[in-house]
Amino acid sequence: MLLLCLDLAYKIAETTYFYIYAIMSYFVLHSKYEDSTIFRDDLHARVQIYALYLTFGMWSQRHYRSQSFQEDLLKNLANVAIPGTGLPLSLFCTSYVICLFFVVFMIPIVCLLGAVSKVVNIKNLSFEDKLRELESSYKEHLLHPDDWFSYWQINCRLTSYASLVKGSSAFDMENKWLFLKQGKEMNIPVTPVLDIGSIVCKHVNIEGGQGEL
Repeated sequence: MLLLCLDLAYKIAETTYFYIYAIMSYFVLHSKYEDSTIFRDDLHARVQIYALYLTFGMWSQRHYRSQSFQEDLLKNLANVAIPGTGLPLSLFCTSYVICLFFVVFMIPIVCLLGAVSKVVNIKNLSFEDKLRELESSYKEHLLHPDDWFSYWQINCRLTSYASLVKGSSAFDMENKWLFLKQGKEMNIPVTPVLDIGSIVCKHVNIEGGQGEL
């Protein structure tokens, strides 16, 4: 049993090491996504980690719907909390250093706790199988997340990065009010609205159904 626990601890430490090494290598080596050799054969992990790194590359850059990418994070993560804690993720976006600390050190801890919670709730597994499941679940949470939030955040970063590179005014259509107005002007059917004047019941710059009045 002791050997199994030590083996699990080693594998978790190894996964954590490669996660931190991959992120920090982008900061130190300033590698481009296509040039990085870390997780070369693991597309999901490469995309996940590079998307996290992009947060800091765009941190103070102007966002297409906010003054900066940081400001957009503060608005859109205010209603998203770490499961079981009630702590909004926007709390960790109040400064560059705090956010970097959270991404590098806190995310592995949160993923490990999530993996433990998942394994504890699995019934009829032997102790050895639970250890295997814990290792697998931790790796999945950290490197291969398959949940709506992770995909949403990758999409947000990709869209934000594309807007910086292209500099197109088309990204202004992320503003719901402008989108609806232009759709009406062009006689294009878009989201159904009750047109009774200039009454807006949705924040123009917040995603995911947040900010309704």
